[in-house]
Amino acid sequence: MECAISHLYYIVFESRLIFIVFTNDSSSSGVSVCVWVLTCFVPAGIMSTMSDFQFLHDSTSSLWTVLAPKRILRPGGEERGRMPQCPFCEHGTEEIEVDRIDRHGQWAVRVVKNAYPFAPVHEIIIHSPHHDKDIDHLTEPEVEDILTMFRRRFQTHQSAGQVVIFHNSGHEAGASLSHPHSQLVVVPHNVKLSIRSIPGIAPYVPHADKRIPTHYAFTHDSLTIMCPPTSQWPDEVWLIPTQSTGTFADARDEDLSRLARALNHVIVLLKARHQSDIPYNFYISPYHHWYIRIMPRVKTLGGFELATGVSVMSQSPEETLAFLQEHWETPDFDRIRTHQKAHYAHGV
Repeated sequence: MECAISHLYYIVFESRLIFIVFTNDSSSSGVSVCVWVLTCFVPAGIMSTMSDFQFLHDSTSSLWTVLAPKRILRPGGEERGRMPQCPFCEHGTEEIEVDRIDRHGQWAVRVVKNAYPFAPVHEIIIHSPHHDKDIDHLTEPEVEDILTMFRRRFQTHQSAGQVVIFHNSGHEAGASLSHPHSQLVVVPHNVKLSIRSIPGIAPYVPHADKRIPTHYAFTHDSLTIMCPPTSQWPDEVWLIPTQSTGTFADARDEDLSRLARALNHVIVLLKARHQSDIPYNFYISPYHHWYIRIMPRVKTLGGFELATGVSVMSQSPEETLAFLQEHWETPDFDRIRTHQKAHYAHGV
């Protein structure tokens, strides 16, 4: 019998290095696969020299995984009283700063290096000095400052790889710290990302010079607000500048001004509809024909969705769009609270 190692992975947990080894054992009866799990204690000095991350490719599915064991050490849990001082507030800014926008003699938006990266470039964009103010509680100029910083950092890194800017709001959406912030990650060009493109949903986007609502989108102030029929999350919303032919690096100042107003407005309306500070994510497409995609994380993925990659939706995108159109210019929060509360199943 011959034994050969086919794959070797490791994870770090509580100062222990755990190896997971896949071997192929060949014999006259055929080939079998064995899995070995080996655990050893790692001193802190050696732990600090370990690789921060690895991009691993599954050749059979063409999917990628980032192995970043050091991220288990990142701070978090202040909601449960375990963090005496927020590292993003003004009194706790010890991270390496790489950029900032100042207003009225103090910082308005800061960018620091992520101490627990999972990519060659990994930055944290702190939205404001205010610990408890999410985007829906900021002024439009403050949100515009955030988007301006997004564009500036995108321009800085666009030649280094695929620039992905994303935001996690709430623990269920992946936020480890509650102080509002977004992240920028540069992914190597050889890693194929599964990011949807506007051309794939072009039939549902109104023509740029026609403000004619469709079942899935409408235009307002040179901006398309869309709820695609293939939405994967309840109340999913896309914001698309009508002139978004280039990448986000090419975004015009007037685009950012409109987006700041629309992004703030969508989050206000969705939180009113759900009557809570719902967890949500958004990201900016790194490619040409860019957009912002907002995804409320109000459902739990079921086994079928995880097994197949096929989403099951119980919330009609058409209904979401109709809700947004009704309240876009003059929101009626009493009607939203009494007659338009969101209702749908939370799992599949």
